[in-house]
Amino acid sequence: MMVNYVISLKDSEKRRQHIISEFKIHNIDFAFFDALYPSEILNEHINNYLPNLKESSLTEVEKACFMSHYMLLLKGINENYDYFTIFEDDIILGENSNKYLNNYDWFEHLDVRKEFIIKLESFPKKVIKGTPRYSVLDREIFKLNRSYVGAAGYIISKRAAVKAVELIKQLPPNSLDAIDELLFNHFILNKELTVFQLNPALCIQERFYNNEVSALPSYLETDRAIRLKKIGEYRKKKNILNSIAKEFRRFVEKIRRRTVEFK
Repeated sequence: MMVNYVISLKDSEKRRQHIISEFKIHNIDFAFFDALYPSEILNEHINNYLPNLKESSLTEVEKACFMSHYMLLLKGINENYDYFTIFEDDIILGENSNKYLNNYDWFEHLDVRKEFIIKLESFPKKVIKGTPRYSVLDREIFKLNRSYVGAAGYIISKRAAVKAVELIKQLPPNSLDAIDELLFNHFILNKELTVFQLNPALCIQERFYNNEVSALPSYLETDRAIRLKKIGEYRKKKNILNSIAKEFRRFVEKIRRRTVEFK
């Protein structure tokens, strides 16, 4: 039986009701995992479990999000789950989600290493389909060889969780990025974790599904945008000479990229 966790602030009644309704519609069991927020408790968790995060450039809100995922990875490891699923509390589930989230028979027989992550969400960015590719039920799985960020929904094996925690612990403060950037960008590009994408995706964040009429706006993204704008202005001054080569590479990759649909 699949173990499904949803990270959510304990007092976020609107988001929790949304999740309860969403999972009930699809007849899927889940448990809430109380998210951390900027507070003394967050600082204590950082000091006790990941002291290198303290001096990182992430905002306090980003650190809270990071530690929420990190502590859930530790919980999954300590509970000795072979696999477990992590969701954020603003997702919408797709068709036949119960077939994918009530058991893991659909991927257990695949010829994939036990140390892997299966990304379940659609994110508004095109991606290159890597190999190998596998047909599963009414969808497919393909390997991610390039960045495809977002951490709103993913299945992770115990071995991958252990590896991710080990990698994160070793990073110096200036290399600690947002959790989705590490899992679904840096660790992929450095070939440190094997990540697959389910296509069409099984979930999507409500703000991307409903666009301008979103009922569950993301305060984390607003916080992150401010930080990245500052970093971008600094890098722009340093990297003008590399811009032509980068733009050419982006043009070549753009031709090959495809959208991960949601259904």
